[in-house]
Amino acid sequence: MLPRRREERDDWLIPRDFFERELEDFFRTFSLGYDAFSKGVMDVYETDDDFIIECDLPGLDKKDIRLDLENDTLRITAEKKVSDESKKGRFFRQERYYGRIERTVRLPDYVDKNKIQAKYEDGVLKITVPKKESARGETKKIPIE
Repeated sequence: MLPRRREERDDWLIPRDFFERELEDFFRTFSLGYDAFSKGVMDVYETDDDFIIECDLPGLDKKDIRLDLENDTLRITAEKKVSDESKKGRFFRQERYYGRIERTVRLPDYVDKNKIQAKYEDGVLKITVPKKESARGETKKIPIE
């Protein structure tokens, strides 16, 4: 006797099952935004003159974001509060994130901590951390023996 492969059900032929599956897939994909916000996803990259930190913080007001520098650690803190509109009714589904986000970035000692600049625009916090003049474009050729 040969093993028989179990037939897969063609749910897509049944309109209701197809619709429900598509809706579930949409919300599963959409909910990835929750993880992104709750973690405060960010990019950190370097140019010749600066380190750049870009952190996605959508839906916040500038006053809800705080930057602190303690020794060599830059701390980004943000809080998204529950809106008054959401308190008016009963939820059938709630996926929007409310709460506190905190990220830290350890800075190298060759940055100019007094010239750090930050700008919040279109839901993205961009922090520019300039390098000290002595560290810019330093290239040293090392002889090979």
